[in-house]
Amino acid sequence: MGRKIPFPQANCLDCAPRILEAAGWAPKGASTKEIAAAVGMDPRQGGYYANLGDWIKILAPSPVAPGFYVPTRAGWRILAAPPPDRLHLVKVMAVSDSILGGAAELMVRGGLDASAAAGLISKAVAEGRCRSVFGATMTRRIGCLRSLAWSLRDLAILSAHERLETLIKFECLVGA
Repeated sequence: MGRKIPFPQANCLDCAPRILEAAGWAPKGASTKEIAAAVGMDPRQGGYYANLGDWIKILAPSPVAPGFYVPTRAGWRILAAPPPDRLHLVKVMAVSDSILGGAAELMVRGGLDASAAAGLISKAVAEGRCRSVFGATMTRRIGCLRSLAWSLRDLAILSAHERLETLIKFECLVGA
């Protein structure tokens, strides 16, 4: 079982390219406060967006600067892409995640009700990806999951093959 990441509480996937830029252009990465400033959020929300980046594997905690986040290999590849393509690549990474992609597919098929969203969050807990969430915290996470799924619905209709082709093209952006 890997490191547990808090289930995403961020609800604006469109902010992800700015999060990457903040972390990528700073010498030691970005703190959660700097991440919040990059997306125009309250400082306490910086952690929500750092965790979202970590969840979709575009950010990771810095190995040399505690409390800071740096781009992952995939995050650096997104930053190497032309700016107009970055959000699309972030969304492909997000929809490739079994939980976020599953939520987006449910959204496309007629909606993601609270029960289905709670089931996906419980699946993430059972897989050991995050800690258990209950009560009001679960309600907030359901709202965030539904918001993220809404922003991913356009990619959920792509086949797994089409998503893979995009990721292969993405891998080739920096000659890896």
